[in-house]
Amino acid sequence: MGFRLLCCAVIITCATFIGLELRRSMLTRAESLAFFREYFRSVRSYILHTGMSLDDISDILGKAADSREFCRFLREETRHSSYSASFSAALGRWRSSLCLTEGDVQMLCSTAGNIGTSDTDHALDVLLLADEQLSELLNAAQSKALTDGRLYVVLSVSSGAVAALLLL
Repeated sequence: MGFRLLCCAVIITCATFIGLELRRSMLTRAESLAFFREYFRSVRSYILHTGMSLDDISDILGKAADSREFCRFLREETRHSSYSASFSAALGRWRSSLCLTEGDVQMLCSTAGNIGTSDTDHALDVLLLADEQLSELLNAAQSKALTDGRLYVVLSVSSGAVAALLLL
């Protein structure tokens, strides 16, 4: 009987951690989208007010004390290739830890590609459009993380409890 109780506790614990991990990944995606919205806002501000090149902006954002590993990696990558290729490489490397969907990655890479190959006015328009798109994605991701995140945790605990009861 003691072994069965131990197995039940393990099943419930594992199921709970699965639900918590799903919820964490949804919250991480929302945080990542918020980061990229602020990142592109910073790029737009630097272009608008200083007229700096993307390589210089990437270097500054990568040196910032509060910058993420993504910015530091992007800074290193831009030394070896163009901004859009560097952004795509950095995003490819960090996609799984940022919990981004394929659609998110395509939109972000498209934005980076468009600002890296256009004049200043077009780049500012692209960055403004990206800000709007990221704001919509962020709102949807945050509301999904709140509602579906709770649901995943409750369902995982419930399914673990049902499995444990069946074992008894």
